[in-house]
Amino acid sequence: RGAEGMQLYLPNGVHTSEPSCYPTAPGADAVGAGDAASAGLILGFLRQWDPAETLYAASHLGAYVASVPGATPPLPDSILDLFP
Repeated sequence: RGAEGMQLYLPNGVHTSEPSCYPTAPGADAVGAGDAASAGLILGFLRQWDPAETLYAASHLGAYVASVPGATPPLPDSILDLFP
């Protein structure tokens, strides 16, 4: 859903996150943003977080990657702190 946030469909219903956004750096592109958000979802599932927490972290991770150039940017502490 990109700028409209994320939705997660589970057997107990649909979970929705608000959009996350970061200031866009010059040369930013969305390459890798979906992969980053998917990685955040997988990590949340593996850690057995609740859906809201998982979506929040995954949405921020994907939005950050979309706000900077390149598919695998170094992640700032503000993003890494979402995945303790």
